[in-house]
Amino acid sequence: MSDLCFIKASLSQEDELNPPVKDLDQALPFHEKSMGFEVLQHNDTPHKSAILWRREVKIGLAENGGDPEQEGCYFKVNSVQAAYDFFSASGLAECENASLSDEINDEGTFFIAAPDRLCYCVGGE
Repeated sequence: MSDLCFIKASLSQEDELNPPVKDLDQALPFHEKSMGFEVLQHNDTPHKSAILWRREVKIGLAENGGDPEQEGCYFKVNSVQAAYDFFSASGLAECENASLSDEINDEGTFFIAAPDRLCYCVGGE
């Protein structure tokens, strides 16, 4: 694995442990394979949810009735270029219904849209 380190996750609406997905079972493989997260915990009540981990950062996914297209998460990383290189090489761009920005923008960030349409912004300090 590269020197890429996730420093922090910040969800735009609620908290980083509860972003909505329509189908948890379909969302997990993308987050594991293409984004490099590991599942720490899986729950079925009060709704299907999972806690995922990548080094120092935890996020969650939940079938909580929310709209993934109305939610997003910002990942602060130690190197935006290392993150972009990792995601470019991870097969994310070839994943059906997922997308990766064509390049790092002028603000030093790039975007990932998961197949469930949950959006991630990746940037540095």
